[in-house]
Amino acid sequence: MASAYPEKAAEMAYRDAFISHRRNGIYGEMFFSASQAAAFAVDNSIDAIKIGLTEIPKSCALYSDVEWALNAGRDIKNYRDARSAVDEHFMGMSGVHTNNNACLTIFGLMIGGTDVTKVISETVAMGLDNDCTAAMAGSIVGAIVGKRNLYNISHLVGN
Repeated sequence: MASAYPEKAAEMAYRDAFISHRRNGIYGEMFFSASQAAAFAVDNSIDAIKIGLTEIPKSCALYSDVEWALNAGRDIKNYRDARSAVDEHFMGMSGVHTNNNACLTIFGLMIGGTDVTKVISETVAMGLDNDCTAAMAGSIVGAIVGKRNLYNISHLVGN
């Protein structure tokens, strides 16, 4: 993984997150930074997520919740399933918490695969902190498919 530098990404994320976050907030930033860095060197989001997990403590709640999402995601078919699973698993948790939104991001990646439009649209439709979840899911899948394979939407915006 020499060219992707997930360890360095997690280190820099820690420095940034420590200013305003604690515990799982810090781990979330480290996890997703490492996952995003890893995405440049793998061909699917699950591999990127698993590499991201190596940069946070196995004993933290986020690690356990990401493992739950990876297992539960096998049965998640769309944004409705994803949101229901998260609402049930994280009953009463704030809609802007790291752990529940991390799981929605993972579900969006699992549902959409390498279809960038599907990943982003399904993740947005899940709700909660969807500007952040969709941006993270989109950046991971975008890094995986690469600039040349992204759908050219210039015709939609008049360019």
